[in-house]
Amino acid sequence: MIIDYDLWWERHAVCVDKIQRLCEISTSKDAKKRAIKCNSNLCVIKNAIQDIQSFFDRNNQSTAELCFLIRNIDVIVTGIIDINNDFLGIGGKKEKRIERCFTDKSVILKFRTLRSLILAHPVDTIYNNDKGESETVYLEDVRPFNPVIDGFLIKEACDYVKRMCKPESNRSYFEPLSIDKDIIPVINTIIDTVAILTNNIEKQIVVLESDYAKQELDLDMSSMEKYIMGTSKNHIKSA
Repeated sequence: MIIDYDLWWERHAVCVDKIQRLCEISTSKDAKKRAIKCNSNLCVIKNAIQDIQSFFDRNNQSTAELCFLIRNIDVIVTGIIDINNDFLGIGGKKEKRIERCFTDKSVILKFRTLRSLILAHPVDTIYNNDKGESETVYLEDVRPFNPVIDGFLIKEACDYVKRMCKPESNRSYFEPLSIDKDIIPVINTIIDTVAILTNNIEKQIVVLESDYAKQELDLDMSSMEKYIMGTSKNHIKSA
């Protein structure tokens, strides 16, 4: 699988423009606070995209590089969830938020489990298995796949090997981790999701601009300065 970085950057740029426009015309009491937080969020997302692209350009397979990649993807996933919550009111429980924010819930939930295993809490990661049952798993190690050592443990092509254990057992077992199968689908889901987010932000902009268009201008014409400032302010909101 491949990542279309040109499409990603294009969609990201359009989304940023729409979000900044929404911040500009927002009339909510906490508009300034939300705008400051959002600008920082967008900066973090942009830097994370650059770091992800750098990861694939370097093509350096190591556990540290894998952690670096997963951290940056998680930053973007969290950022998208926050923007949806702050500007579109999408909150609630984690699974429900992910379902409403992303084009493929299962891909993001699977990634969140991987992130929990590798970065957040390798011991006591709780997840739902293929049967929908809650399970706890311990991650003992994750390392680049070595065909000499791991070839007899893992029977499929992969990039990394996860050594794991369950609380009801004292025996380790091994699972493959593939960049193509486990990571790139997450990034492509993010790219698709950015387009949906942009469309939803655009709808909010249309509603607000429509409301402004219906309002009568209240200009202070007592002085030229006040008149110019008043018309400028209204121009920015209706632009």
